[in-house]
Amino acid sequence: EYRLTLREDNADLRLTETMTAQQLQMLRTGRLDLALIRPPMTASEFPFEILRKERLVALLPEAHPLAARDGLSISDLAGEPIIIPAKRARPYAYDLVMAYFASAGLVPRILQETTEKPAMLAMVAAGIGVALAPDWTETLSRAGVRFRPIRDVALDPEPAGAIIG
Repeated sequence: EYRLTLREDNADLRLTETMTAQQLQMLRTGRLDLALIRPPMTASEFPFEILRKERLVALLPEAHPLAARDGLSISDLAGEPIIIPAKRARPYAYDLVMAYFASAGLVPRILQETTEKPAMLAMVAAGIGVALAPDWTETLSRAGVRFRPIRDVALDPEPAGAIIG
């Protein structure tokens, strides 16, 4: 938790870093007044404003044959060992990845679940598998990992979890 006190306005601003489900619970109990979250896949009880739509990217080991392409489709990842967000810790991200594969009529070959993006990047760099992630993960660039946009995601409507609200 980070704390900032603005003396002139007598305002107290505390920044709390936590996952979406915890933030929603904190909003319900009044422990938070505002949250930056990924909306749940179902209707939310809270009003929200879309701040940014994320693009989907594939994370590939640099020596992977698909890493040489400019862009990929979900179908290109059929049969690849997939590193996926852990369902228990990141249910929205997990469901979103599953929805992307389902939109192409595919079931991912899940090799490993991970909770945090740096661990996912490390596994991809080590050649353990490939992953799907939001485009902001490119800011975590890591040697041995190539980021390639996914161009044919055909979810209609796009799942709410693909939006940061």
